[in-house]
Amino acid sequence: MKKILKKISGISALLLVLASCGTNAGVSSKELYRFATATPSNSLNNMTTSEAVNFDILNNTLEGLTRKNIEGDIEAAAAASWEVSEDKTEYTFKLRESYWSNGEAVTAADFVFAWGKVLTLEEASYKDLAKLLKNGEAIANGEQELSELGVEALDAKTLKVTLDEPKSYILDLFSAIIFAPTNEAFYTSVGADSFGTDKDTILSNGAYNLTSYEAESGYTLVKRDNYWDIANVSIPEVKVIVVKSIETQAIMYDNNEIDTLELTAGLIDQYAGKDGIESQTEDRTQYMYLSGNTSTPSKVLDNKNFRTAVSYAIDKEIIVDSILKDGAVATDYLIPKGFALVDGEDYRSRFGEEDLRFDVMQAQMYLEEAKKELGDEPLTFVLKSWELEPQKKTFLNIASQIETNLPGVKVIFETLPAQTYFKTLFEYSTPAAYSGWGADFSDPISFFSLFTSESSLNFAKYNNSLYDATIAKAETAELSRNPIERQEVFYEAEKILLDDNVLIPLYQRGKKIITNGEFSDLSYGTGQPVRHFRLIK
Repeated sequence: MKKILKKISGISALLLVLASCGTNAGVSSKELYRFATATPSNSLNNMTTSEAVNFDILNNTLEGLTRKNIEGDIEAAAAASWEVSEDKTEYTFKLRESYWSNGEAVTAADFVFAWGKVLTLEEASYKDLAKLLKNGEAIANGEQELSELGVEALDAKTLKVTLDEPKSYILDLFSAIIFAPTNEAFYTSVGADSFGTDKDTILSNGAYNLTSYEAESGYTLVKRDNYWDIANVSIPEVKVIVVKSIETQAIMYDNNEIDTLELTAGLIDQYAGKDGIESQTEDRTQYMYLSGNTSTPSKVLDNKNFRTAVSYAIDKEIIVDSILKDGAVATDYLIPKGFALVDGEDYRSRFGEEDLRFDVMQAQMYLEEAKKELGDEPLTFVLKSWELEPQKKTFLNIASQIETNLPGVKVIFETLPAQTYFKTLFEYSTPAAYSGWGADFSDPISFFSLFTSESSLNFAKYNNSLYDATIAKAETAELSRNPIERQEVFYEAEKILLDDNVLIPLYQRGKKIITNGEFSDLSYGTGQPVRHFRLIK
């Protein structure tokens, strides 16, 4: 009887979803682009969020000084032009005539205000990047006044930015959504606690306005009439629907209720051979971390031999070949393939790939050493992931592999709803968990900065002074002028990080989508972990 009720409940939920989308069934003509996502948005505050599902909205409603084209090349955005000092520490940006969605002009003061907030808000996710500005670190540490930050409005349309040291990737970084402007008067009027909580508490200076927003059901974006580059925005309206069931998404695609379907493992065979399938390997590494250093102590995960045993016990090729099946690549490295080119050669090609670590005999050897050091300590730990597929199935498999290949080890697997999962990680109380990173800009520091001891995104609370010092060396002015030598220093940092086995890389993420053929340029683009709807044709 319970099974029957579950089936009826599932059918009812399916009919409800399809009914809610029924008014768009059969719509095409490039007037409306529709897709479904399994993960609901949980924030519209670009200064505090770090989740890609929120960036899908924010990167289309906000725009910084620069932006990227479909090839990932930097081009002018809110800034029409800029001049750079000889020592590459001062940038003077001339802003173009552009407007907020409330009709007010975008000014240099909007950038000054926004960047100060990114640096000083306690809950800001990316304040480490704002520390690149002159005096940024001292201000973040409370040692200098915010007025001394290296960003100044010379007049309404002229912004002067000063860095502590030259950064070859700074124009790329300024395309990241954390460096978008914020209108101070609007921010003050809605209040700090309310800013970014719904469509009425944000302003847009990007290609689209957010016209409807219900976190659990989806949102609608409409092309802005007063966007400076409106002539090059092809799609008038974008509708995004939250549908947690991949099977339901497939039915919607077959019924022409969405234009694009992401093919996860359960759908790849079903759609094999059909027209409109595109594959892409992303600039994104998925990993798990094991830590004894969070606010919830774990003696077993604090043991390096135990962590090393776990790292040898996971066959990542099973994950990519049998579970994901979307073009993901099994990895034992942090920096993905095809990323961070210098003189035409990407970082991974320059330093090569290690053979995959999977080795049960080695795993059990390290486990025996760990047992000697841990004594009677139970060989048990909790591994957390979010509840959506394919992550849930992936980590169930990982937990099973660990228990099978390391006799006596018990993994307690727990899942959390996607909306609360990353909030939990930000409490720094989760010793073992799933995570991942997609580059905000095309430089290795986008990945390596995550694991410095002071990073707000260092969920494992990894703390290695040699690693910190190596990253600091890579960021010096001298190495900024020597990009290959700089990458060599990053490679030393990568070896330090991976040798500690707090971070265990799993795979470089792949993506397969099928589209109905009416739209093109659906790729995320190089160095762009989120969708930019203005690029779709």
